Amino acid sequence: MSRSGYLKVIGSKIRVRREELNLTRLDLAVALDIDESSIKRIENGQINTSIFTFNKLLIELKLNPSEVFLIQIDKP
Repeated sequence: MSRSGYLKVIGSKIRVRREELNLTRLDLAVALDIDESSIKRIENGQINTSIFTFNKLLIELKLNPSEVFLIQIDKP
């Protein structure tokens, strides 16, 4: 899996969880003290955010890192 593919899978998991919690992107952005556009870019796999921001994101969404990072990667 490519780097961009990996980021898209992670972003999709974050979006699904945010929606499960009935949070808007703006709700999440305010809670994390970041721009709403940053949430959109994370969810779309367009940016590789800092560990600090990602940790805050996991806490706010009540996600275990393994729920986000364990992705089956096809071997060539």
